Formats: sequence, C-alpha cells, structure tokens
Amino acid sequence: MLNAQDVILKTNGDEIQAKIEEVGTGEVKYKKADGSGPVYTILKSDVFMITYENGAKDVFGRKQTPVAATTAVPAAAPTSVPQAEVASDLPPASKAYKIGDIYKENGVTGIVVKISDDGRHGLIMSLDLSTDRWLKDKDAKFETGALFEDDGAKNMVAIEQYINTNSKSWDDFPLFAWARNLGAGWYIPAKDELVSVGEAINGGKGDSQTYSESTIKAFSKKIKSGKGKSLLADGFGQTGGFRQMFSSTEAEGGMMYSLMLMENAGSALTGALIGKTAKKGKLNIQLWNKTMFTGGGFVAMVGSRAVHKF
Repeated sequence: MLNAQDVILKTNGDEIQAKIEEVGTGEVKYKKADGSGPVYTILKSDVFMITYENGAKDVFGRKQTPVAATTAVPAAAPTSVPQAEVASDLPPASKAYKIGDIYKENGVTGIVVKISDDGRHGLIMSLDLSTDRWLKDKDAKFETGALFEDDGAKNMVAIEQYINTNSKSWDDFPLFAWARNLGAGWYIPAKDELVSVGEAINGGKGDSQTYSESTIKAFSKKIKSGKGKSLLADGFGQTGGFRQMFSSTEAEGGMMYSLMLMENAGSALTGALIGKTAKKGKLNIQLWNKTMFTGGGFVAMVGSRAVHKF
C-alpha cells in the first residue's frame, strides 16, 4: 500500500490516486500512483481539487448554485444508486452492505445510508452526533464558499480555504471541527447527502413523503445496536423529537440547509390533547440560520452527524 501519493478529487466526488505529471491550462496529465504505466489525461474542468503528496492543494472546482429553500425528501428510498455517485475509486468493502447495516472496517465505523449497485461502496453516517453550531460568531452573515450540494468533502475544503485566507480557525466552525476530530475521511454532509440520509431513515416505507416516528425509531434502533446515539432526543427531560441535522451547504444571508421533521398539524394537535403520541410529518430540507442556538446537550434540538465514503 502506498504511503503517499497525489490525489485528484473530481467534480463528481470521485477520487483518483495518482502521480501528477503536468497541470496544463485545460488538462491534467497523470500516471498511476506508483508512477507506472502510460500517462493519463483528464479535463481540468472535471477536476475539483488536487492534493499533492506534500500536503499542498490546488482547487479548480466550480461552485454549485443553491436551489429552493425547501426540498422534500422522497418517500421511496432506492435500494441502490449508480456506482459513479459513490466512492467507487476507493478499495471495495470486504462484503456487500445494505442500507441500515453497521459498517466496521479499517478502523471506520458507521451506519450505511447509501450504496452502490454491488453494495461494496457507499456512504456511512456517524453513530455519534454533535450539538455544535455551524458557525460560532452569532453576528456573522458572511459566506465561506461552501455552496456545494453534492459532496460535503468539497465544502470542508472551501471552509479550510476560508480559514486560511481570513485569519480564522476551526474553532470558529465548531461543527466542522468536531467532524475533523473523528478522523480522516469524515465530513459534514452536503445538502444532497442529507437527502440520502432521510431516504435511508425512511427505508422506502410510507407514501407522499410521509414519515412517522416509528420509522425513525426503527433506524435509531439500528444505530444503537452499534452503540451509537439515537436520532430522537429521548433522554431524561428531553422532548422526544427528531434531532435536526445540519448540512455543510450554505446559502445567502447567513443561512444553511438542514434536515428537519415537519410534524403534521393533526399529529401535533392530537399529541397536545391526549399526551405524547407517534409523531407524523415530513422529513424536509429547510433553510436554517448558521449561528442559531442548537439547544446544547440537554435540550438537544440538534443532533448533526458526519459521513464517510467507503
């Protein structure tokens, strides 16, 4: 196994372990990571970033424009996704996984939320959670350039660039600092990756994008089987509601995208009249203030997660 090599991160999220030969005006030329074989060529427009073996980085990626403020998570979760959409350039897993399985390989543990056709590549979500804010400065309205909707790893790079060029630190971005501390490869999911999380939680059950507390509890049970923390704020003195998850994708005006359970009016009214009942509603992607109070560990309004490709 190679200890150091250049890494090409494509705009679609794929990674190529390589030895860079030349970075031209319109093309990047490279060889296999061990320097063997022919010289390959890739269009520079298809490259988001190159990380060289000495740690230096060149970023060429184009930012994606955020879309509407509210995007409902589709109710019917697909059983697989095209392999090009997941980390197909990484070594395959030792076995085929299904959504909801606990993944535990090479020191990395999480719950599977997205898979390739063969089940040996995909995306896992952390078993642990964070109640940290997206941004520490409650008065800040600036944009970092973390506008990518497809891959949160790109947003982590954008924030790192912002930190380096604006005399900031990771302490200014507590949620992202938490993800980095989980280890290499972990990052806060982008907007579209949170949609995949919602689909995994739903498990393809229900209709018209309807979700119930029962499906969330079922997925939480799987997380707890791996000694993780529940999706619900179900500790002593807590509300029992779905813990909101922050994405790494920001929008204008100090906002970012977040996964929330929007409870049906009838469900909320019934709960108020007769006491706690199974909540029903929709898991939606909503705009949320980046500096909003998260409730901390006790109130537990927020329980953001990190993701990792395999």
